[in-house]
Amino acid sequence: MTPERLSRAVKALKFNSALRNSVFGRIRSSLIAVFLALPLLFCGISSPAAVLDCTVARVLDGDTLDCDNRRGRYRIRLRSIDAPEKSQPWGRASGKNLRRHVLGKPVRIDIPGRDRYGRYLGTVYLRGVNINGLQVREGMAWAYRRYLDSQDYLRWEDLARSEKRGLWQDPHPVYPSDYRRARRRGITRPYAFPR
Repeated sequence: MTPERLSRAVKALKFNSALRNSVFGRIRSSLIAVFLALPLLFCGISSPAAVLDCTVARVLDGDTLDCDNRRGRYRIRLRSIDAPEKSQPWGRASGKNLRRHVLGKPVRIDIPGRDRYGRYLGTVYLRGVNINGLQVREGMAWAYRRYLDSQDYLRWEDLARSEKRGLWQDPHPVYPSDYRRARRRGITRPYAFPR
């Protein structure tokens, strides 16, 4: 295209602002989409609602693990559950339970995105079994009401509570977010709040 033809095309676009806005708007939207997708390409996950096949390399606690595949290591925060902190009663048992189920095993993880700390949020499956839900059913974690993606977690929590499994053996278990909030405020012995 010659410079004269380009100049005429630009002038024509200036006169038609609706056309200009729609053309440039589409270009801008396309560029934004490309820039948002680039980090996913470089970290080995193909889309925002991705599936990651990996082997669990490390369990940090009852709701966080690291897994490896040929592209690297990924920190995964188990979605829709909140396990007791390590310093809480049942905190170490929760991590040990998760470790018993998945450490060193190949898993499939559905990843809808990341949390505010940069960890991948995921639902972990081992041979088709929802490990997040298993943690709740065995009384090793609460259904994380603030970030719940399925009502099944509430049913599993009620079942574990009624059967007094895991942390539900404690007469007054403290929900992890209440525990963290109390610790930030300097309260060393937080009380259980009814849920």
